[in-house]
Amino acid sequence: MVALRHVTRLLDSYPELPFEGPPTPNLDLREAALAHAIVGAVVRRWITLAAVVQSRMDRPLADADPFVRAALLAGAAQMLFLDRIPPHAALFETVAWIKKRERPQAAGFVNGVLRSISRMIYPEERSDPRALPQKTRRAVWTNALDEIPDEAGGAIVLQSASLPKDPIERMAVATGHPLELVRRFVDDFGPNAAAELVRHNLNASPPTVLNTAHLAGPLPPNCTAHAQSGSHVFDGPHPTLAGLLRDRTDLWVQDASSSLAVRSVCTMSPALIVDLCAGQGTKTRQLAATFPRAQIIASDPDVVRSHALREAVAHLSHVKVMTPGEAKAAARGKADLVLADVPCTNTGVLARRAEARHRCDQAQLSRLMTIQRQIMRESISLLAAKGTLLYATCSVERAENEHQAAWAASQGVVLRSELRTMPSGIVAPTEYHDGAYSAVLQLK
Repeated sequence: MVALRHVTRLLDSYPELPFEGPPTPNLDLREAALAHAIVGAVVRRWITLAAVVQSRMDRPLADADPFVRAALLAGAAQMLFLDRIPPHAALFETVAWIKKRERPQAAGFVNGVLRSISRMIYPEERSDPRALPQKTRRAVWTNALDEIPDEAGGAIVLQSASLPKDPIERMAVATGHPLELVRRFVDDFGPNAAAELVRHNLNASPPTVLNTAHLAGPLPPNCTAHAQSGSHVFDGPHPTLAGLLRDRTDLWVQDASSSLAVRSVCTMSPALIVDLCAGQGTKTRQLAATFPRAQIIASDPDVVRSHALREAVAHLSHVKVMTPGEAKAAARGKADLVLADVPCTNTGVLARRAEARHRCDQAQLSRLMTIQRQIMRESISLLAAKGTLLYATCSVERAENEHQAAWAASQGVVLRSELRTMPSGIVAPTEYHDGAYSAVLQLK
């Protein structure tokens, strides 16, 4: 099975999981969708699944053979989170896969653990084993000892408690977040807001949001107005979206919260703008549409992203893509506005970037904060007299946001305004937005 092979490979890289899903070129659409669903569930809920599996074992899961570990994680993922797969089917396919790769004893072990997990999830045996049993659910997740939250805000009730007694540890395990990250959320926002944040991150299907603030023509009927003006939700097949983005240069994919940074400086009249961490050009296009009379220099240190950036802004005559060295040499002391959309932990977009949550430890945070301060220093050196630095992240962490803006005061800038947006909108696509932060800093 493609999904099980892919999960086996992920074991080698965890917690540094790739953004890409399993390769499915030889599968039909239904089989490919199933493979992606299984791998997606494992990636989103890896910590939860490992805890549930471990509770049914008498030896450490980490000591098991990689094929066995992959089988247990993927099998448990299907039973817990993929409601359309009968537990007996998940069990049969998983055990059949392990039989081809391991000794008969390993297949028996996997079979026993998964049967025990099935009994945890389903309250009763059905007379017809082919019938799809029903989980016991609660409408709202309350972080109780026997609850695993689902992506819609409710909870799956386990038939025997296997979660930690400490409420913060339980929140981390039940939602599949590293304990260190959840503790930082609790320290920053309190336990109730932290619970809302991690619950939001379980959303497996965040909507596709378009920036439509600069339209030159009508939108197709599968675009619905978002609660934030200048944004619409696209609801249609991927080929239709790809065609829309190919044919139209007056709209692009951008979450509503992401667009707020550039909007916060829209009353300016800059002559020279530098987008120093332009990535694939999303905010560069927004800058170009917001300031059509400005000269814009866009740059990114990554070669792959730079190629995508050049393609994204090829139609914009007032945007020039440069290497970081070229951009700094051309704009030093001359820029009226510098956008520093810095590398960050991505903790505001973990619903979209589920793989990123697993690497959110203190070492990563410290490393990124050092990079962010270096980029801020470089950005400030590009500013003209009274020039403005627009600092932006897709993080919700105060250490990367408010604390960095406060630190910048020692570098010769003054904080003029800042804006934090917390992730919101579990159910309603037109109210959905990621988390983001931006600060407007002006040279003294």
